Amino acid sequence: MYAYIGRQAIYGKDLMIAGYELLYRSGGGGNSVKILDGDAATREVLSGAINVFGISQLTDGLPAFINFTRNLIMDDFAFLASPKEIVVEVPGDISVDEALIDKFSSLRRAGYRLVLDSYSEFNGALRFNEILPLFDIIRIDVSQYSRLQLTNIIRKLRPSHARLLAERIETEEDFDTALSLDFAYFQGYYFEKPTRLSKQLPPLAESSYGQLLNELLRPVIDFDRCAEIIYSDSLLAYMFLRQTQAASNFQGNSMSEIQRGMLLMGTDELLRWVCLVLLKQNNVTNTDEMSRRAFQRGRFVELLMEYSDTRLTPQSGFLMGMFSLLDKVMNVRMESLLENMLLPRDLKDALLGRAENEYSMYLMYVVIFEMANPRLILPDIHLRIEQEAASRLYMTSISDTDTAFTAVGPRVVRAYSGTILRQPNILKGNTEGTGTT
Repeated sequence: MYAYIGRQAIYGKDLMIAGYELLYRSGGGGNSVKILDGDAATREVLSGAINVFGISQLTDGLPAFINFTRNLIMDDFAFLASPKEIVVEVPGDISVDEALIDKFSSLRRAGYRLVLDSYSEFNGALRFNEILPLFDIIRIDVSQYSRLQLTNIIRKLRPSHARLLAERIETEEDFDTALSLDFAYFQGYYFEKPTRLSKQLPPLAESSYGQLLNELLRPVIDFDRCAEIIYSDSLLAYMFLRQTQAASNFQGNSMSEIQRGMLLMGTDELLRWVCLVLLKQNNVTNTDEMSRRAFQRGRFVELLMEYSDTRLTPQSGFLMGMFSLLDKVMNVRMESLLENMLLPRDLKDALLGRAENEYSMYLMYVVIFEMANPRLILPDIHLRIEQEAASRLYMTSISDTDTAFTAVGPRVVRAYSGTILRQPNILKGNTEGTGTT
């Protein structure tokens, strides 16, 4: 399994690289772009840059220009990275209101630089001109305008005191024109095309999710170690604090907030939350459908075990149901997923189809139940309830899944992670660099 990211250099007047724009790239050939939506693409870019590649390694220590949607700006997603590492790009058609202006002001106070992406004379949304002075850099697509039009635009923008970035420089003539009009930065195919970088991801057991799951599966759980794993992964910590409604405490002692949140959440709920985040953030499919099916199947098995005469624990039933579809969610072989995971041997044998045991009976039951084919006979799993009641448990599992996916929010990251966030106002620590291939 690989992570991908696009990168294109931004040059200064001296033709030295001043920064890099980081771009969403999918796993197809070449510079394949399979955009999910603006929010998901930016989450993929920033999380991959932080946790997989390392921003400073991607940009040689220069600023990373990253596009942020209004939703992500309002959600404070930029605060996952240091203002020394990223430049926040804002779409030119963004809807302006008082709340957005407040967010821009907060970002600037925290030291972030703002870029207005693709300025045009038709931005003109209500109050749009109010935010122009808040931008450090304004992008202009020079391929869309004549020299006279560019001159008029620059004259209008002069009161903002922002520096200008000429994008889509494709010829030497484009560059000479932009240079003569006193643009400060330049980007386009004339200098270089975007490059796609890739990096192989570690096995599940080595990821933050796998490490956390393994800790929760030990006979005696080390909650301090669990807190350290969450704390050491910037995005996992961000999501956990938001889940436990402690996001407002980011600027305080986040480790103590994580420890407190785990105590309030409890072991079973924490395990389900880790599985839910694992399913959502490592989903390589185009929709949440398979992730939802995996979580819902796990919940259904868990409920069935609560109403069965069995020696198995409902928690292990949830894990068995969830893992039974995790290979499809992540597009990874089941053998690789289970390697070094501290799951019961019988559970692993059932998932791998190596043995018929009690776990495999439950797996067969839910698979047949999901088919809804009356001609197929459900195996006997020693239920203490009637078939009609089992159907109600199935509907409960669907409802619980809907509630869980709504509560955890939209996907933040698909890639594995394991670096410590370098934004001192949020989570303190060091980032360990990783190379690119």
